[in-house]
Amino acid sequence: MCVIDGCYEEISRMAKSIHRDVAKFLITNMTLVQRHRLSLMLYWAAAIEGLSQSRAGQVSSALESDFDVKDVPAVLPVVPLLSSAIQTAFKNALKKAVDARDDTAFGELYDQLISCSKTCAKEAAERHRLEAENERLRNENATLKEQERRGTERPRDEMEGQQQQQQKGDADRGMKS
Repeated sequence: MCVIDGCYEEISRMAKSIHRDVAKFLITNMTLVQRHRLSLMLYWAAAIEGLSQSRAGQVSSALESDFDVKDVPAVLPVVPLLSSAIQTAFKNALKKAVDARDDTAFGELYDQLISCSKTCAKEAAERHRLEAENERLRNENATLKEQERRGTERPRDEMEGQQQQQQKGDADRGMKS
């Protein structure tokens, strides 16, 4: 469901949330999936730290056996997070899929795709930060409107604290006299 909905990060979260041995076992089964294999495999593999050589080999051979170019844009953000063996297999499978004859041109294309992917990820992070800031400002605005409605300029807690300090100061002055 996550892949169909385009929630690829959820795949990685699922892999991280279960026992590591189970996650490693499931990567083997993902090489057998018919639809959305590339997205499932690569996002799952990226979440498993220290993927063994044999598991990485299974992912690599699955990449080489059946590579669907339509899934490439979805997996570009995760490619830099993969092990070097899987990255190489991905690059070779992509090269084979687009039938590239000029290695230099293909290398430039591949690097550009990864660079673009990183830029998109940074923009998404910035967008998320701005949304959080926007939400904070909305809350602050709502607080100010509530204060204006009550006829106060400061939050009630702050005013009560100030009154207590003032009463304490008056009591101290009364004791000194």
